[in-house]
Amino acid sequence: MLLAVLVMSAGCGGGSQPGRPEDAVSGLFEAFCNGDGQRAVSYLSQNVIEEIAEGLDELRANPAMAAQLRSYGIEIEDNELATISPGEFAARIMSSDAVAGVMSAAEVTIGEALVDGDQATVDVTVRFGGDESVQEVPLVLEGGSWKIDGEFGFSF
Repeated sequence: MLLAVLVMSAGCGGGSQPGRPEDAVSGLFEAFCNGDGQRAVSYLSQNVIEEIAEGLDELRANPAMAAQLRSYGIEIEDNELATISPGEFAARIMSSDAVAGVMSAAEVTIGEALVDGDQATVDVTVRFGGDESVQEVPLVLEGGSWKIDGEFGFSF
């Protein structure tokens, strides 16, 4: 589940500018493609960071899961589990070669936002390996910026 939140959204290219929900989604994908986990984390809402913290707590309770992450090229050592912050944990996953590889192999189309006050959704279409998936990405306005505000992923 945790990797689905962080990983399975894909696509490289395009440009983003701050200010619109679509731009937050585009910025997230660009950060993935560039292996810039810190920037990717900056597009996540506090709610998502708290969800990542819960996943990190599960990982701490089951260190064998860290070995599984390492098998995907995500370097989280057992001795780091006790002290790594949720944001740094997410940044490491989003900076991994595994994530960048998935991103570069996908074609992404970001739709128009549907805005309702401080909430929005953006439909994202991802084409990967001949398959296509459409996902509604939830966003929330936090501190004057649109942030991804929930779990979303793509399955092929």
